[in-house]
Amino acid sequence: MGARLAEAYGNLAMTYHAHELVGPAEPAYANARMLAPRDKRWPYLMGHLYNDSARQEKAIEAFEAAIAIDSKDPATIGERRNTGA
Repeated sequence: MGARLAEAYGNLAMTYHAHELVGPAEPAYANARMLAPRDKRWPYLMGHLYNDSARQEKAIEAFEAAIAIDSKDPATIGERRNTGA
């Protein structure tokens, strides 16, 4: 049940994010992340949300969290280079 609910929150967050609705996207990503803490998608996408809304410090933290989950994923390695981490 937790994985399905996490996926639902994540999909909702991505929809909000795609429509630049930062306010509702942020808690939806946070709920997905809380329900599926080993799923790197949620901190990774939250990092993009923060970056898109000019909150670079929070973006770096979120990207680092995604890297910590799976440091061998090429997508998260690219984010590490882009943020200077």
